[in-house]
Amino acid sequence: ERKLAVQRKAEAERKLAVQRKAEAERKLAVQRKAEAERKLAVQRKAEAERKLAVQRKAEAERKIAVQRKAEAERKLAVQRKAEAERKIAAQAALKPAPGIFGWTPGYPPVGRLVALRGGDTISKVATRYYPNAGSVTVDALLARSPTLRNLGPVDAGDLMLLPFLTAQEMVASGFDGSYRVLLARAPRRDQTGEAADWARAAVPKFSLRWESPPTPGQSYSLYAVGFMSRNDALAAADYVLFKLAELQAGRPGRRGSSLSRARLLVAPGASDR
Repeated sequence: ERKLAVQRKAEAERKLAVQRKAEAERKLAVQRKAEAERKLAVQRKAEAERKLAVQRKAEAERKIAVQRKAEAERKLAVQRKAEAERKIAAQAALKPAPGIFGWTPGYPPVGRLVALRGGDTISKVATRYYPNAGSVTVDALLARSPTLRNLGPVDAGDLMLLPFLTAQEMVASGFDGSYRVLLARAPRRDQTGEAADWARAAVPKFSLRWESPPTPGQSYSLYAVGFMSRNDALAAADYVLFKLAELQAGRPGRRGSSLSRARLLVAPGASDR
């Protein structure tokens, strides 16, 4: 019995030792696996963060490159435009000043200042610049600009001031949903200066704005802007034509409701731009 008890105790201790060893090995294996998974997760996170940082850096560099390219192209375009305008101005300075048909000094050059072609006649000009031009249009053009009756031989490049015959041809929609009234158009901005001075005095409520040509060689435009409807713009254009006719006739006049309405079309305090 003693021997049996000793054997049983030894067997129990052996089994317990085996179990403890197995449990220790299992826990160690679990710890090693957990540690390996933690290290792998840390590595994967670090790799993902590295890749994201590389992508963000590349995207930032790409945006900077695009911005620099756009800025360089914009500067180059500005330089080319300035250079082209300088060349055009230099060429114009070498040529004698062209004659201006249809304009009387001291009279506001409200209208379109256009370059003529060699051999142009009043009929050819009317056909080119006025829709559905005919004898009625030519008569109206001569009535508005009597000096054109003496239009003789013209050279290419000579200028002619074409008056506005109707309010409709002066009105156009603006970029912001409003309407604007064309007062003058000319190859150079300074050629619209007298029209702007007259407009400031004759219709001081109007807000004036110049529009530069998109490409060299085109015309500058002077607009009265800020009209909320086409009817308001038409009334303003009609009032401008009335003031011009009044000036041409050399007598003051009244315009009634159209005059009062045109004075209220533009908000007070608007400044020239």
